[in-house]
Amino acid sequence: MSQVNTDAQLPLRDGGVEPSGAPARSTPVGAPSRSDDPSAAGGAASQLLPQSADYVITSDLASVDGSPSRMASSSTSNVSQLRITEIFFSLQGETSRVGLPTVFIRLTGCPLRCTYCDTAYAFTGGESRSMAEILRQVSEYSPHYVTVTGGEPLAQKNCLLLLQALCDAGYEVSLETGGALDIGAVDARVMRVVDIKTPASGEVEKNLWRNLELLTAHDEIKFVLCDENDYRWAKEILGQHRLAEKCPVLFSPAHGTLNATQLAGWILHDRLPVRMQVQLHKLLWNNAPGH
Repeated sequence: MSQVNTDAQLPLRDGGVEPSGAPARSTPVGAPSRSDDPSAAGGAASQLLPQSADYVITSDLASVDGSPSRMASSSTSNVSQLRITEIFFSLQGETSRVGLPTVFIRLTGCPLRCTYCDTAYAFTGGESRSMAEILRQVSEYSPHYVTVTGGEPLAQKNCLLLLQALCDAGYEVSLETGGALDIGAVDARVMRVVDIKTPASGEVEKNLWRNLELLTAHDEIKFVLCDENDYRWAKEILGQHRLAEKCPVLFSPAHGTLNATQLAGWILHDRLPVRMQVQLHKLLWNNAPGH
């Protein structure tokens, strides 16, 4: 098999399940239905999403990538607001923390349009929330774990300060990112769950390969696989970059596209040092919004 070219830029899906009887979660504001076609929900990926003086959401990778110092040094007046699609209490549906009660903060906006995206309702809409409002709502659930997800959370420059504030508040914090934006300025206390987009995702050219050099044993890498070609490609990337020596690696079948049993068989046959995962929230709540 020919070596995969990683000179070009390479980039969660996230998941949670809200138990019945849980405290009421926030209702998404102006959000499209989850059943909306991702290609239609966000329009052209080059267009900027709704802005204000307090937050910036962009679908232009160049305007965010490579600017961690600008994100970290913004003035207080420019970092007090974030665009939020929803905040809810659920069970973690993915990663090594699967099954753990977790508060999810879903930020609005994403520069990617993956073929299997199941959160197209977070491309646009949402509502402007202050950092204090977000922290107050999170505290109402008294959680141990908090996950910041999207959309693509790093597309909002104020995300870095939110992650820091959550860590300062004593939570175990994870970030779910599509892997197209620089993760270097993320607080070291945060577990970074970084996607590597496969050929069938439609966004493989957006992968930011230099992110791999920044990963530590505290982080995780995730591949969402759509078919056997994706699997073989991911297997080659796994070996080429010695990913299993960096941090835990997750292989996940794209829901409704790749048979999970088939993927399990491939992993066992090839003796891969990866964790296979299925999305718990889809098994329990059929991918309803807020889970």
